[in-house]
Amino acid sequence: ESFASLPARFLLGASKIIYVAPYLAYLREDMRNEKGECVSHNVVSDLLNRNVDEIVTVEPHLHQHNNVKKLFSIPFHRLDANELLRDYVKKNFSFCLRDKKIIPIGSARLDSISKRLDFSNRNKHLENLGIDPNKKVILYLPSTYRTNWYMAKQSYWEVFYFDFLIKVFSFFKKNEEFIFLYKPFPSLRQDPILSILESKNLNCKYVKEPFAPRLLEACDAFIFDTPDTGVLEACLTKKPILLLAEKRLVGLMSEARETLLKRVILVESEEEFFKKIEVFLSVVSRGECFEDRNFIKAYGTLNDDGCSVMRGCEVLRKVMFLEKYENCAVL
Repeated sequence: ESFASLPARFLLGASKIIYVAPYLAYLREDMRNEKGECVSHNVVSDLLNRNVDEIVTVEPHLHQHNNVKKLFSIPFHRLDANELLRDYVKKNFSFCLRDKKIIPIGSARLDSISKRLDFSNRNKHLENLGIDPNKKVILYLPSTYRTNWYMAKQSYWEVFYFDFLIKVFSFFKKNEEFIFLYKPFPSLRQDPILSILESKNLNCKYVKEPFAPRLLEACDAFIFDTPDTGVLEACLTKKPILLLAEKRLVGLMSEARETLLKRVILVESEEEFFKKIEVFLSVVSRGECFEDRNFIKAYGTLNDDGCSVMRGCEVLRKVMFLEKYENCAVL
């Protein structure tokens, strides 16, 4: 409707058009996930650049872009709604989590990924990435590096994590029977680690593929250097996972640690990481599977039944009509 009405500016004699959009749609898709797909953020930004003079929007989906000027050549005003939303919630909702019961419902995202997983696609995905399907493929996701990179950009702090990554890559080079993939976070457009990978023969290549579900299907094992949502996605498979959860950075609840240990190889220091990685590679070589679903049920899918959305809708309906859950919060 917006684009269809823009030509009317000339008929009405407007000298300037300011496009005010509380939600600016189609900006998040910045890569082609399937052959033939449209990269929508390029299309939308091009249409706006050619048809309006300024843009005003609230919290746009530009987390993948370091510089909005790469997308828009016109003045772009980004409004922050955090304080308004905070004040609205404080004024209209009196509950606080300390006094309320948490109602788990699961995760619609994990349900969706689980339904789409098809491990028969492994060889096809690897061939598309230029990787020999006969090799064992291990994906490394540098989550801690991502966090440190943000801090370095914002505060110019030193990133000691570089040293850790170089040690990891050196280890990869010694184990050429495996293929290691490095999956940078999408917003790290100028990730210096990529130049290191390109300049040295480290038996590791970086991929820009979306993590789920294609890399879940393609890879034989996963390494994470901090617990994040990627761990939950990897737990949807039965494949080996090596997880570094440094005690000085991460505080695992006792129940979480207990259930996690049944599903992943868990280490809590860098020293332990380099000791256990040999054990991890042996597990990958043997093709061991991890059947335990307690962790993913407790912290992800709940009942493994794919019904998280329905549970959430039912709880919200009862909350809205005050039928039940007057002292509860939905998780």
